[in-house]
Amino acid sequence: MIDICNEIIKRGLKIKWSTRGRVFPFDEEMAELFKKSGGIRWHIGVETLDPEILKYIKKGVTIPQVENFFKICHQYGIETMAYFIIGFPMETAEYRKNLLKNVLKLKPTYVYFNVLCPLPKTAYYQALLEDGVFKKDFWAEFVKNPVPDFQIPYPRSEKEQEELIKLSDNYGRKFYFRPIFIIREIWSSLFYPKALFYKIRAGFVMLYNIFLRRLSRYAE
Repeated sequence: MIDICNEIIKRGLKIKWSTRGRVFPFDEEMAELFKKSGGIRWHIGVETLDPEILKYIKKGVTIPQVENFFKICHQYGIETMAYFIIGFPMETAEYRKNLLKNVLKLKPTYVYFNVLCPLPKTAYYQALLEDGVFKKDFWAEFVKNPVPDFQIPYPRSEKEQEELIKLSDNYGRKFYFRPIFIIREIWSSLFYPKALFYKIRAGFVMLYNIFLRRLSRYAE
């Protein structure tokens, strides 16, 4: 990372770019060089703010390291796109209730919430096989016989899956429709009409998708 930033600076390239990385290792030297080389945004998979779940998924980071990452990014004016997952087996109702509040404390620029999916070779997927939730190894079968539009079955009831999807939608809606977020995005795009147009359009798309999902649930 440091070598890439130094080479961009050395060549005098006037570019704006973003990257995908980890919250650790990350320090002020990396942040300063990233910013100086034209870096504007860091996409980061936080996944969870539960220290025990971080250990379970072998993320290799701690909550203090997550907090330090966002602190440094704020200090150097680096935008962040933070990705989170809900639906881990050991998640509590209390954790889900407080998740958005705790995410807001980190002050990410943008967020994305997703529902846990059992990927192959993960501890979660292996547990589903060993506990008999999955009666066969779907991923192994897919590797042997790939088929179009393959989807892994829900590892939970359809009702719980729907509740998790609704919860992730609510998290996103509450984050992006905060007055402070909307004002900040409009202000930062005042001199960039095209960017402002795309942001407004994205907001309407989000509202439209939420409306369609609610209408679908009502029809069922």
